[in-house]
Parts: sequence; C-alpha cells; structure tokens
Amino acid sequence: PLQFENPGTVAATVTCVAPTATEFTVAPLWIPVPAGGNASTTISFSSAAAGPFTGTLNCSAGAQNFTYSLSGTAAATPLTSTNFRKVPS
Repeated sequence: PLQFENPGTVAATVTCVAPTATEFTVAPLWIPVPAGGNASTTISFSSAAAGPFTGTLNCSAGAQNFTYSLSGTAAATPLTSTNFRKVPS
C-alpha cells in the first residue's frame, strides 16, 4: 500500500494516473483523504514474462504533484505437470 497523509484542516483528494507499464496496477486511482487523516492505495505487480520491469506512478492533490518510481522482477515459472498417462509398451 501507498499511504497519503493530510495534516491540513480540509479534506483533499489524491488523483493518480495508471502506470503505462501494464505489469503494475493501482487501485483505487482516486483517493479521498480526510482532514487530519490518511488514506491509501494499493500498487500490485504481476507479469507472465520473466525479467525486470519499471514504471512510474504520477499522483496529484491540488497543486501538489507526486511521482513514484516502480520496479519489479518476475521469475520464470517452470513448467510442471501432475497429469501423467502410462503409455502401453
């Protein structure tokens, strides 16, 4: 989770733009943060292909802009089978 804190006396809304790197998902992209409180969004990483991946998450609240660098590495998934059939000899 990525947490936003609002030390002010007025509620604010943080709006994020989904990363263009499709391996990263963010939900929710629109985060209401109460006055004097906090709220969060969740960043997830998933890839069917092995390798390192990078992306950027851009968010804003009023005139404030926040940029977060994202990175993740996916490992190759070995092929396995649990369904064996005996071949007649």
